[in-house]
Amino acid sequence: MSYLLENQAQSREALMNLLNLLRTSEASNWELAFQLLQGGGMPDDDFLLTWAKIMLKIRKSQRGFYLCLKYNYLALLKDRRRADLSELNLSEIPENLFKLEGLRKIDLSHNQIKHLPDQFKALPNLKSLNFDHNLLDALPTSLYHIENLEYLDLSYNPIEVLSPQIQNLKKLKSLWMIDTLISQEHLAEVQSWLPETYIYDDFPF
Repeated sequence: MSYLLENQAQSREALMNLLNLLRTSEASNWELAFQLLQGGGMPDDDFLLTWAKIMLKIRKSQRGFYLCLKYNYLALLKDRRRADLSELNLSEIPENLFKLEGLRKIDLSHNQIKHLPDQFKALPNLKSLNFDHNLLDALPTSLYHIENLEYLDLSYNPIEVLSPQIQNLKKLKSLWMIDTLISQEHLAEVQSWLPETYIYDDFPF
């Protein structure tokens, strides 16, 4: 494996192997492709077309987005406005996500995330956050200070209490809390804190 990581990405055959790995739907194959990309220096011109095809597939893929974060290929993501990391069985948020300051929408639904890092102040342009179907029981302080946040989905999480700091989300238009552990009494309290926000604890249709 060490030989592959050091040398294989230098040849045309290796580049085709990378493409073949990325054509599959197996997460392990994608992981191997990124390990190979990291292991060898890519030529600047000889295989530019093939390289471009690889990058195009990565940029368009949900899994590719995640692996770019994991392996620090942030230059490929610098113009992204939307981060779809749903249904990847994640237990934590990739730290590099907070380096993409231009993000406006993040979808982390249907994962296994129990705790959120306190780094959301690094994403001042965020308008939408989706955490539904995770394992969250609390929110970090920094999340309550995303000035432009308009949509927040906390549904299907074991959250019992929200902080009064949620009043800081002055632009919040909708708050989804379907099937949480928040009591009706506390829900009414949250509504009093956010009089201009639509709060959903059940489907509106």
